[in-house]
Amino acid sequence: MHKLLTDDLTRNYTTEELAKQFDLSTATLKNGFKGVYGSPIYTYIRNSKMNVAASMLVTDRKKRIIEIAAAVGYDNPSKFAAAFKEIFDTTPAEYRNDRR
Repeated sequence: MHKLLTDDLTRNYTTEELAKQFDLSTATLKNGFKGVYGSPIYTYIRNSKMNVAASMLVTDRKKRIIEIAAAVGYDNPSKFAAAFKEIFDTTPAEYRNDRR
């Protein structure tokens, strides 16, 4: 499941889709995932996306922030910026500029 969730960060799965794909009830999926990874599925995926985005902001400076947002599954740059700021307590642009 981890591989499925992190291989294509542009793909958003619902809990129901995942439960069906792995032949689990949604409750079993949620409880099992949190037990193994320490956080709910949505939180884990969002953190994974933001960590990839943070790495891209520093290592791929030619890419615009909107392109990085799209690469991790955000169609809306302002939603991406809000999610990024929630995790890193700074905007994507500030994060990039602070790590020159």
